[in-house]
Amino acid sequence: MRYFLNHLRKSFKEDILMTSPNRQVDPEGVKDLEEQCKVSKEDKVSAVVNDPKFGMLTLFHYHWMHPERAKEYSITYCTHVFSLLSALPLLVFTSQWMMWFALVLYQMKSYTQGNCPMTGSTEGKMIMFGVSAVYFVRSFFLWDNLITRMHMKRSMPAISLTVILDTFHEFGFNVLVYGANLMLVFIQPSVPEMIMNSLAMEFLMQLDNEFKSMYFDYLPDIAEDIYDNLFQPYEKHQALVEEACNGSRIFKWIRCLTVVPFKLLMMTLMLFPVMCFVFMFYSPICK
Repeated sequence: MRYFLNHLRKSFKEDILMTSPNRQVDPEGVKDLEEQCKVSKEDKVSAVVNDPKFGMLTLFHYHWMHPERAKEYSITYCTHVFSLLSALPLLVFTSQWMMWFALVLYQMKSYTQGNCPMTGSTEGKMIMFGVSAVYFVRSFFLWDNLITRMHMKRSMPAISLTVILDTFHEFGFNVLVYGANLMLVFIQPSVPEMIMNSLAMEFLMQLDNEFKSMYFDYLPDIAEDIYDNLFQPYEKHQALVEEACNGSRIFKWIRCLTVVPFKLLMMTLMLFPVMCFVFMFYSPICK
């Protein structure tokens, strides 16, 4: 237990936007930066897909800054061409948040029975306990996912607003989806609607990651280009962030302002298992 508490204390002090040189996780199998050329294309694609700092906003920014990449393929892929012309990554990003807000607001407006109505059916209480128990188990994997993806060998440098927003979205949206799912299942009286709302939220959470996976399945050379030219190791990452802060007072202020939200996010992830554990007993009783 002392080791675990020490792990939480160290993790809380770290910056989500930066890697840590003394706790690196190396999914690509690279032991030295000079051996970068030995990394396979599949590992580079996996690194780009799994990096939380390279999300929908950063992907669209990459398209905006490198439109010539669409002309380098003998086969024209619609996903690549229209990712820029129709802003497909931005559509995915905005759709996730709009549908999340719509589902939550609709259910909140239609619910009038209070915090502990105790009017639910036995089947509904069983579903509520099951969902809470599953999320209690998943909450530990959610934390491990954060730690693992924070300490990759190479990652996208956090030197732009799009990277910062993508990072917060990747971890924050997952917590919001799980929290909203618990609330929606609690307030729904019908068992089929409870299950459908739960599945709808899970669908929302995976939209951006599914888009990245499918996109780079068709265009692995794009992922390789991103990995080789944009992703950086810790030392270079740190130097680029310092250079960006020194070169732009606005960016320096943005970095300072995001410290509190990211610390709150980490605290929420730490406390999320406790909330799920409480819900395992509170929700079946009060539903």
